[in-house]
Amino acid sequence: MPPSPDNPLGTHAMYLDWPAYLIHGTHDARKIGRRSSDGCIGLYNAAIAQLFAVTPV
Repeated sequence: MPPSPDNPLGTHAMYLDWPAYLIHGTHDARKIGRRSSDGCIGLYNAAIAQLFAVTPV
């Protein structure tokens, strides 16, 4: 699914362990800092974009 308001992973997603653990953005700011997923780390879309830009693959 491409980045969009309907995508629960926001604008970027970085896999820590396939398939379940990710650092990803979210369009729902209510989920930041709360237990709202099954092990993922949710960030504001602007923050995950910055992290994505400086992290080597």
